[in-house]
Amino acid sequence: MNIIQRPGIDHDPVRPWQWADMPMHPDPVEIVSYPCPAEGRAEIDRDATIMVRMLPGDPTSIREVLFRHISCFAPDRHEWYQRPRRYYGDNPTAFVFTDTPR
Repeated sequence: MNIIQRPGIDHDPVRPWQWADMPMHPDPVEIVSYPCPAEGRAEIDRDATIMVRMLPGDPTSIREVLFRHISCFAPDRHEWYQRPRRYYGDNPTAFVFTDTPR
């Protein structure tokens, strides 16, 4: 997979388990896939989509969104990265935050 990092949009390369900002969504989202080009296209274009968790760590909050609607960054760049977590079994990517619910 080629590294995708859109100049002026993404702070870090777009890949699973990075976080992202989304318009009209005040909290960060978590990327869980690579971008998928629009049907019949061979490149990332304006209709590409990507799977995200609307709440980082929460596997029940997964949604498909337009790739152009997110701006990617590494999780440790956000204040939520330090929040306490409770993990689901042995899966290091599935968790819930245990501090005050938002």
